[in-house]
Amino acid sequence: MNDSNFETVTAVQRLILKNIDDENFCAEDVYRCVGYSPRHINRIFKFLTGKTVSEYIKALRLSKSSVEIEHGKRILDAALDAGFETNEGYSKAFEKLFGVLPSEHKNGVMIPRFIPYPVYHSVKQIREQGGAKLKESILVTVFTVDKPKRKMIILRSRNATDYFSFCEECGCEWEGYLNSNPKKLDTAAIVTLPDSFVKVGTSKIAAGIEVPFDYTDSALADGYEIIELPECIMVYFKSQPFENEDDFCLYIDAVNNALETFDFSGISLEKDLTKGPFMNFGA
Repeated sequence: MNDSNFETVTAVQRLILKNIDDENFCAEDVYRCVGYSPRHINRIFKFLTGKTVSEYIKALRLSKSSVEIEHGKRILDAALDAGFETNEGYSKAFEKLFGVLPSEHKNGVMIPRFIPYPVYHSVKQIREQGGAKLKESILVTVFTVDKPKRKMIILRSRNATDYFSFCEECGCEWEGYLNSNPKKLDTAAIVTLPDSFVKVGTSKIAAGIEVPFDYTDSALADGYEIIELPECIMVYFKSQPFENEDDFCLYIDAVNNALETFDFSGISLEKDLTKGPFMNFGA
């Protein structure tokens, strides 16, 4: 795949996100705007995203509707807003994509919600890793949070060493799945586990999300498990928002630089990576 294909697919992704709330918007509108044949667009789009344009639009609409259901919207209303004429058709499509019925999700069952990752970002980060240069000063805020005893739902890897190798091994569905948990205390993250949390035959890298200590769920998807985390003081590093989404590598680098150079004694703390996972929440 050459750069023009990545740029074309990225343009299609942005076009879909911009128009996804228009119930009349469909794949044919994409083909007209982009100016390539449906066959060509779907070939490169599916190669880079795993879905055709139509499948991508449907998955995004169903995922958006799942958030609305999670926040209390009636299933029928969510179905109509997602462009379905009947509750039956919506439920069938929902179950085909997520493996559970909308009513089950409304009752708290987690689903692998679709996340529209920009394909060009992955290439950009790999190419600029270690070579991105800051164009200006980027403010990184540091703050602490007192964490009580809690649990974390995690998906372990066998050999991963970072975000990209984790997704290559375990897929990218983890983010949508974990973030669909209504009891979550924060958003899903790639985590680096302390040695004491690592099982034989697995690596330190996992995906996880924090939940209350009294959380129980026996219906987690295959591969997921629950671990307990002790109380601690967690230190968060957060950059200022970025306006140009193509600058995300620069802001990640700014946060990483702050992590490496920060003097924890200045806030009367000592860095300790043995009590709990190091969490990378991404950009």
